[in-house]
Amino acid sequence: MAKSKATTLSELMTEVTEKEGSAAVYKMLAGYLRGRYLPRDSMGAQAKIALENGHVDEYVIEEVAEEIDDLVKGLTNAAKKLRSQEVAP
Repeated sequence: MAKSKATTLSELMTEVTEKEGSAAVYKMLAGYLRGRYLPRDSMGAQAKIALENGHVDEYVIEEVAEEIDDLVKGLTNAAKKLRSQEVAP
């Protein structure tokens, strides 16, 4: 990851907050996809995502949710790195 361009502590903390906020939103979206469109325990999915001639297969939804999980990990790691970064004098 490239070093932050922040020159003040305030700018650095704004970057951290933005990354953590993005991670929280993406995490919620992945949870929503899994909870609404994938089967849980003995229950089927609550809904299907419609296509013109059918619906999106569950494995595609799971793959997208996993991609979002990877994005969340990357944003979380980036925020941790920013927190440990020194601000240039």
